[in-house]
Amino acid sequence: TAMAPSRGEIETKLQPFADVINYHIDNANGLTLDEFNTDLHMWILEPVSGLVITTDEQLQMQKELDTVREELHRAQREKDRIQRQSQMDLTQLLEKMKGFEESEPTERADELEDEVQELQRIVDDLQEAQRDKDDALAQKD
Repeated sequence: TAMAPSRGEIETKLQPFADVINYHIDNANGLTLDEFNTDLHMWILEPVSGLVITTDEQLQMQKELDTVREELHRAQREKDRIQRQSQMDLTQLLEKMKGFEESEPTERADELEDEVQELQRIVDDLQEAQRDKDDALAQKD
């Protein structure tokens, strides 16, 4: 039957992983949230010097890990591309909106309303003049 490894045996086997992770950590206080969320799994998957793959099952697992790592890299590149594209789209939209102020449509509406009132005044003046003319003609008859 299999026996559980001792603490010393576990530490010896895990030390190469700890060394790789320690090498990559930017902050002396430990992992940042971003490193934990995006980088840690990649560091653990990296080949660690001193570990020797000895069985076909381990070789198959390594190939599968390599495939997963490549898929993850492709997905990350696609995500980055989409983020860049959406940022460019947003930038273009903001550029198009630069000259447009919120008060501008209100000001234009006010100008148009003033013009309509001026035209209505002219129409009223013309109608009044026509009535005066009609009244003058009616009095002559």
